[in-house]
Amino acid sequence: MVLTDFVQFALAMIGAIWLAVAALGTIGGGAVLVQRLSEQGHAKLLSFIPSPSDSGLLLAFLTYIFVQWWAVGRPDGEGYIAQRILATKDERNAVLSFLWFAFAHYVLRPWWWIVVALVSLLLMPEMQKPLGDEGAYPAMMVQLLPPGALGIMVAAMLAAFMSTMDTHMNWAASYLVNDFYRPFIKPNTDERHYVLVGRIATAVILALGVATALVTERVEAAWKLLAGLNAGIGLVSILRWLWWRVNAWSEISAMVTALVVNSGIYLLAWLGNPIAAHLATTEGFPLRLLIIVVLVQVAWVLVTLATQPEPMEKLVTFYRKVRPPGWWKPVAEAAGLPSEPLNWRWVLGWIGGVALIYGGLVAMGGLLLSQVHWLLSGGIAAALGLIGVRVGLKAVFGEREFDAKTA
Repeated sequence: MVLTDFVQFALAMIGAIWLAVAALGTIGGGAVLVQRLSEQGHAKLLSFIPSPSDSGLLLAFLTYIFVQWWAVGRPDGEGYIAQRILATKDERNAVLSFLWFAFAHYVLRPWWWIVVALVSLLLMPEMQKPLGDEGAYPAMMVQLLPPGALGIMVAAMLAAFMSTMDTHMNWAASYLVNDFYRPFIKPNTDERHYVLVGRIATAVILALGVATALVTERVEAAWKLLAGLNAGIGLVSILRWLWWRVNAWSEISAMVTALVVNSGIYLLAWLGNPIAAHLATTEGFPLRLLIIVVLVQVAWVLVTLATQPEPMEKLVTFYRKVRPPGWWKPVAEAAGLPSEPLNWRWVLGWIGGVALIYGGLVAMGGLLLSQVHWLLSGGIAAALGLIGVRVGLKAVFGEREFDAKTA
């Protein structure tokens, strides 16, 4: 599956780059695109930091920059990302592959789509909404690409679709079989049986996905619904590696709270509550996200303190195998090993990773749109971030080598 996704990703990127280059060529280049957008009143779309006078847009910016990336989803690399990490040959390759994924996913990929959306504002003014309507992208394909290239682009979009679909179907089916069916329904049976159940689960998940797609009018709405359902669970996913008190109930309470609060907002909006109705809209999404994140943190912390930790023998086994940094002193003492505090090199590596991604994203935009100040500022931030990442990696691998020599 990893090799299949690699081919699909390569084909999807070729198509996206091809269309973006064609779009820039039609306009006359990145500098001309920026100039014409400014002349037609779209200058605010080119501002990375919104004006304080636009409070709604500023709140959205601050939420995405400072909250969403760590609070929503599984930022610790679990799930389908872990499936790929586990396919690597050793720890070093696992870490480097995850760094490459983050860089390719958040720096190299988005701007080819953004460029096409910006050009569509000039070529298709009838679709003028922020960054273009969802139908603008295929319309740009038809308008700008010759028949052969258009066929490749359609294949690229199908490849991108299949890459996401097969990943999530495989991931969900593996959860259902290995984490639910095998331990609780029918343990200790033939592997062929589990393979068959996995195939059936995959078919059911596909059917549910098709049904959901038929009743979903906009991709944006589906994405924000999913983000709301995952809001707030990111922090507990991170802290379970750093704090020994986090247990299964911590994660369950976080997921249930996000589900209940998000569903409650939609229910109140359906019943006509004006505040909930605003929170359920695109404009109210940043505030809805913040509300869910805050309530989820309160819920899982209280549940964690009110419930028993995982059995010490399991924690000791985990600690001896992983040697995580952070707040593990009682477990380290029980294991007869020194604890590893979350020192400044680990933190610097984390901050450096964030700076590398954000800086690289700005620099990539500056390169494509011929904005020298973006390129320089983003490049400097990315370079400093890369230094931080190297410090963090040296700390990690240096400690692991030391442990190997003294074992």
